[in-house]
Amino acid sequence: MKILTAISVLAISCAAAFAQTVETGFYPAEIRPGGYATYRVTLKNADGASVNPSDIPVPAGLEIAGTSRSQNYSFINGKMSSSVTLDFAMAAGKEGEYTVPAWKIPLGSKSLDAAPATLKVSASAPAAAPQRMSGFPSFAAPARRQSHAYDDSFKNSITLELKLPREKIYVGETIKCELVLSFDKSLFENGYRLAQALPQIKNMDAFECPAFTGEPEIDMRRDPEKALVIYRTVITPLKAGEYDLEFSAAGILNREISIDDIMGMSMMDRLLSMGSGRRMRFDAPMKPMKLKILPLPAEGKPKNFTGAIGKFELAEVSVSPDALSVGEPCTIVAKIAGTGNFNRMNAPALDGARDWKTYKPKSSFTDESGNQGYIGVKTFEYTAVPKAADLPQAPRVAFNYFDPEAGKYVEELSKPVAVSVAPTIRSKTVREAQEEAAKPAPAFSKISEGVRTENSAGIFSSGWFWISQAAILAAAAVFVAYRLRARRLETDPAYAKKTEYSAKARAALREALASADSPDAKKFFSAARESLRYALAAGSPEEARSLSLKDALARADEIGLGGAQTAAIKAVFDGADALEFGGGEAGASGMGALAKSLAETVRQILK
Repeated sequence: MKILTAISVLAISCAAAFAQTVETGFYPAEIRPGGYATYRVTLKNADGASVNPSDIPVPAGLEIAGTSRSQNYSFINGKMSSSVTLDFAMAAGKEGEYTVPAWKIPLGSKSLDAAPATLKVSASAPAAAPQRMSGFPSFAAPARRQSHAYDDSFKNSITLELKLPREKIYVGETIKCELVLSFDKSLFENGYRLAQALPQIKNMDAFECPAFTGEPEIDMRRDPEKALVIYRTVITPLKAGEYDLEFSAAGILNREISIDDIMGMSMMDRLLSMGSGRRMRFDAPMKPMKLKILPLPAEGKPKNFTGAIGKFELAEVSVSPDALSVGEPCTIVAKIAGTGNFNRMNAPALDGARDWKTYKPKSSFTDESGNQGYIGVKTFEYTAVPKAADLPQAPRVAFNYFDPEAGKYVEELSKPVAVSVAPTIRSKTVREAQEEAAKPAPAFSKISEGVRTENSAGIFSSGWFWISQAAILAAAAVFVAYRLRARRLETDPAYAKKTEYSAKARAALREALASADSPDAKKFFSAARESLRYALAAGSPEEARSLSLKDALARADEIGLGGAQTAAIKAVFDGADALEFGGGEAGASGMGALAKSLAETVRQILK
């Protein structure tokens, strides 16, 4: 699990920068001859690294048949990390072990070391699931062994074409496109069937394109002379300027031996050709399409631009609960629907949140585009805590995006959602406490004098008498002290509150210390925050329940706590809030040290 920064150290320290790393491997690590495996290169926090297929030291016996690229961004403890995954489809024809040796990936003035990766090709490897495309007869490769006889007579009839809805494209925009692989219909009239076709983008430094995972559309009617294999995907330009957008498609066409072929062979050739066929490897290049990628205009750009480019709608905003008290959290859910670069969309800002404490929202995405990520609904879930009573409405969601077709920015503000925020429920107000303190205390009953008897002198000389009297006086002192404390608790609200809160602070501290060695971080932080709240509120008019981090730090400064105690208070409050409202995760690491500092801090407060 991730470990919250707030609990890793006692004092607030700067987080170390994310390391730049590269990971390589084959998936699966073992395939059958004639199959395909993915050689994956994962670059972490390596913005600027450049990888071209020609840079990979591919061993003899393997062949790159296709590529894809995906990119992911994440925020951890307020810092952004990035990950770029490059997948290279590797075709292997013969049995053996093939190793891509260690190689270097350029990154500015330095380079990253890619570790070796080995692929095993064996006839005993688990069978891969067949890739069959509907609408194309016998699209999957025949199960029988294929011969290595090649027919290149139709090779020049295979073409590749890219179709875009428009030529005006902005940097960061996700735009859909069609990649059309054309075959002469006479190929299929002569018995050829498409066994494999893997499109790949050539210039991955300038464009991002998801992997071709879905089945293409097979169109036999659009063109009277061509059979069309249509791949639908999206591209995202990564930088502004003029660039060539180019794809290629490598694949295999198979043709089984026909009866006519057999009849024209000698008897020996017939025996040798049993169960075999013909194969055509092809590589369909595309004529580069020169595109001018435009930068986003500076004019009219919102201050808190979300990075969204496309056509979007702030579909729904809800607040739950809409009736709460100061210090109690509510959840604001905003749903954004449309078409565009959802993967680059940041959370919209909250408008009118001055009197609210807000936390970094959680997000989720419902993809409606077949895993291509450009059509769907993205949901943001905020946690907001009111800091004042009688607030008329919850914070509104301020969403903005850039419309590439209109060439302008669009700003939307969610409709107001009324809420009811009541004051924090207090046991007694300050005024009530002062009024009760001013009331005269009930008079104590006088203790009547004892009656001396004739034998009193003899009693006074007895040692047991004095021992018994001492015991009586001690008991009386305890009783009087108890009664005085009880009456003070009844007549002095401040003293009563301090006594009650001190006891609750110690009880919560014991619970926190008991859970410090367990993996239950939420239990530890909840008890630790409760202990601090009661301890800090014991000598002040504040209620423990409504004590915020700001109030706690102000109280710590008033008491005169040191820097270590102040850091512990902030670590406890930040960790508890993140676990409660921010959807964070935490482990046991660091809680033992924080528990020791917590115990000392509570002791200093209550002394």
